[in-house]
Amino acid sequence: MLNKPYIILKYAKSIDNYIGQKNKSIWLTNNYSKRLVHKWRAEVDAILVGSGTVSADNPRLTTRFDFGNSPLRVVLDGSLNLDVNNSVFNNEAKTIVFTKKNNKHQKTKGKIKYFVPNCWTLEEMLSILHREGVRSIIIEGGQKVLKSFVANDLWDEARVLVAKKELFMGLKAPELNCKPMKEFRLLTDTVQIYKNPKLIR
Repeated sequence: MLNKPYIILKYAKSIDNYIGQKNKSIWLTNNYSKRLVHKWRAEVDAILVGSGTVSADNPRLTTRFDFGNSPLRVVLDGSLNLDVNNSVFNNEAKTIVFTKKNNKHQKTKGKIKYFVPNCWTLEEMLSILHREGVRSIIIEGGQKVLKSFVANDLWDEARVLVAKKELFMGLKAPELNCKPMKEFRLLTDTVQIYKNPKLIR
């Protein structure tokens, strides 16, 4: 696909391969990994999540450890059901919301800009983001969003944080079907870096 940003999948998982549990906020990794994630955010143009992640975790999706400017926040909210008081809609960074509702919410409100794609596909939304100047983006979830990017082979790189914890049940992590190109430890966590096999010559 042409005219798309460089796509980085980012997620944390337990050693038994779960990224969390439905409708429940669970923090898996240690504080060193958290700081690393904020550094990664400062290095890209945008960060994307689905409405489920916003509802469950109420993330701010900013860089709060002096690593640099916060990226553009991108939220997939087809039905516009999210509470406007969620942290992702604060004034700490610009936010784009993709929705299916073709109404007044399309218009820019403060730092929030609404788009109604012609087609509700990842390809269409990535193309819009590219036109908006986004050249690199981190996909932070949740499970449905991450698996959609993997299923459509829309990823260039994946950064996976493996915590030394077991959840025993919950939401399964995406299956990348390849081995990490690089791996290192951050105290109790393991960081795995993957490249899409189709990009490896």
